[in-house]
Amino acid sequence: MLPSGRQVGLSAKPLVELLDHAGDGNNAPKVMALKAWDDLYPWLEVLLFLPKGRLGNLAPSQRADASLPAPPGLIAVHTGYRLADWQACAANWSEADRTAMAKFLDGRAREHFALYLEQIRSVQQKLKTAPAAVVQLFRGQESSGVPPTEGEGENKSTPTRSDGVPPNRH
Repeated sequence: MLPSGRQVGLSAKPLVELLDHAGDGNNAPKVMALKAWDDLYPWLEVLLFLPKGRLGNLAPSQRADASLPAPPGLIAVHTGYRLADWQACAANWSEADRTAMAKFLDGRAREHFALYLEQIRSVQQKLKTAPAAVVQLFRGQESSGVPPTEGEGENKSTPTRSDGVPPNRH
């Protein structure tokens, strides 16, 4: 809980979906680029926890799955932001809330999502030995020291809400 009483959470659902489909299309370079905590930011969704009674006409698509269970009496709701742009989400927050969020990210969140880094390393190892042509191409570039050509191996995906719509950035 932030000083204002705002309850914020994170969802690893976009990251889990990426890892589940690591060998599909151009996902292999995106997975291979995940090396550190900060690399996970575009793949973690920022959620708000709101009291069940204040939800009113909340569409089912606005409800979210949190990586950890919601606190009692609260429901996780999509913000439309990924952790990579959490400061845009927090533009109207107090300085105390932004500071508390930064401290949370550098402490408890980092510790929690370190478990995902272990899973990522396992998936990366599988990709390095997979016979898929895209992975072979990536491995060849990686082992030869040749940088990828423009656009290859870069995470060009635009962070989106879980319903596929780009986040609203007012």
